[in-house]
Amino acid sequence: MIIATAGHIDHGKTCLVEALTGVHSDRLPEEQRRGMSIDLGFAYASLTPELAVGFVDVPGHEKFVRNMLAGVTAVDCALLVVAADDGPMPQTREHLDILDLLGIRHGVVALTKIDRVDGDRVDEVQTDIQNLLARTTLAGSDIIPVCAPEGVGIDELKLALSRHSGRTVPRTEDGFRLAIDRSFSLSGAGLVVTGHVFSGAINVDDTVLITPQGVEARVRGIHANDKPAERGTAGERCALNLAGAGIRREQVQRGQWVVAEGSHAPTQRLDARVHVPGTAAKPLTHWIPVHFHLGTQDVTARLALLEADTIEPGESGLVRVMPNKPLAAWVGDRFIVRDQSARRTIAGGEVLDAQPPARGRAKPERLDVLRIVEADAPASALGALATAQNQGVELDLFGRNWNLPTARLEDCVASSGVFVCGRDSDRVGLAEHHWHGLRDAALVALGQWHEQHPERAGLERNRLRTQLPVRVNDPTLASVVGALRDEDAIRIRGNLIALPGHVVQLPERDQRLWDKVQPHLGKHTDKPPTLPDLAKEMDLDLAELRSMADRAIGAGLLVHVKGNRYFTLPRIRDLARVAERLANDASEEGFGAGAFRDASGIGRNVTIELLEYFDRVGLTRRVGNVRFLRRSADALIAEHWTNEG
Repeated sequence: MIIATAGHIDHGKTCLVEALTGVHSDRLPEEQRRGMSIDLGFAYASLTPELAVGFVDVPGHEKFVRNMLAGVTAVDCALLVVAADDGPMPQTREHLDILDLLGIRHGVVALTKIDRVDGDRVDEVQTDIQNLLARTTLAGSDIIPVCAPEGVGIDELKLALSRHSGRTVPRTEDGFRLAIDRSFSLSGAGLVVTGHVFSGAINVDDTVLITPQGVEARVRGIHANDKPAERGTAGERCALNLAGAGIRREQVQRGQWVVAEGSHAPTQRLDARVHVPGTAAKPLTHWIPVHFHLGTQDVTARLALLEADTIEPGESGLVRVMPNKPLAAWVGDRFIVRDQSARRTIAGGEVLDAQPPARGRAKPERLDVLRIVEADAPASALGALATAQNQGVELDLFGRNWNLPTARLEDCVASSGVFVCGRDSDRVGLAEHHWHGLRDAALVALGQWHEQHPERAGLERNRLRTQLPVRVNDPTLASVVGALRDEDAIRIRGNLIALPGHVVQLPERDQRLWDKVQPHLGKHTDKPPTLPDLAKEMDLDLAELRSMADRAIGAGLLVHVKGNRYFTLPRIRDLARVAERLANDASEEGFGAGAFRDASGIGRNVTIELLEYFDRVGLTRRVGNVRFLRRSADALIAEHWTNEG
């Protein structure tokens, strides 16, 4: 269990931690000289024979709230320290607001310095503390009077703290994340980073990433709760000895994360619900500049309010956070917002979407999606999102957003009931009715295209995308097209898609010209004429012939090889099979241009043009002066050289 202190400066937090653990947590020379905590301190002890505890001692001065925030964002329990002589002070209230905004529900109050006051004062301050806690997540917490130097109340405090063990369920099944609060070099070991493990588990020799930078590293060694270990898990403080070719000590610092490879997903915007504490001096306003604290990160940002122009004290609302640099965040993470001068805590909240769409942030349908996500666990949220978004949900992004390892993501997908399009990292989850809607819309779009363009052999994939009622990504489009192909509901030629019954119909004038030209193209098997030669031979207008040839290509009647050189489909198929036969006969040596010229009966210049064309479309591969087969002729014929739909 990890416990963080909280409270006003000079109320005895460090002295209390020493009484509980025997460790003086002020480690910096300046802290020891000034007798005041400036940065985070750490100490470990066993509160009971069965319970090992790590303490994070935070500074109490208002100038160091930034450091305090780095220590409390993911602890299991809070130890709020209030001096009996002073009673609750400004930083007591701000620290309590922070604990409340972070949703920390387990805590104990230590009423220190009771040796300096009488019993009536102790009772008075206890009442003040109870009233202060009543409006927060720590309402009803135990209040233990103590005198740390004399050891009075320490055993009772240990017992009260130990009762919170096990109440916070660690997120051990999520992807590994450690928020770095310190980094340093050790002689003989190299780079060491320390921090709280927010989720998941890590083993020696695992590969991790430093995020948001994305630098890869290997875990050479682990200390968990100040002891050597082979494994660290959620809920522990860990020190990781990292090694990697791209890592330099000065690049790794507080505010970064060590994460599993599948959890690396830096973001430049996120959507969240924020709450403005009732103690706030003024409302939150649109586009306000702020300091945004998540994990150990402190980045400047702006908040775009999504539901209204202001959020009043005591109220909550949906916002988009726009950081000034990429940060790391995941769904469910809690954060704190401080004002531009970093002097006041003005809000806190929870991340709802760490990878939101760039546009339409305040549209009603987008806000509905955020409200759905806010109320649901991953599987039900995925199903609800797929229902709400007719373009589907990118599953890899969803998994990273929710910090789900592969196995948990697969379980989530299976139980959500979504229809999965695509493969691997390109998969998209669609609600079944959206899937059928896209399928039907694609067939309607093809039918309309054929009516409007009977001279075309089919519709290009990217153009089909624009005809659908919603924007879809490549995996979704590929899945729709693939499913229709498997059902024999469409035919595919290269990049063209058509309905099975579609018959190409050139415009009447083009058809008459094609009927004249086709026999002449077909009879010149040794050297098909160029368009200028054909126009001269048949006394035709060259511009009109070119125009018809372009439409004949679109109709799947002609193949453009190079320049003015065109082949009919039957001839190009025959020549492709010649190349295939030569390649198969000389499978190890390859075949040369001369062999193809002799076997096909065409001239050398045309041979070179044709073989270069075969290289471009993927039939052959040139190595030096010879060629090898890359794909079968039948595969290329089916994909490129057929005018059947």
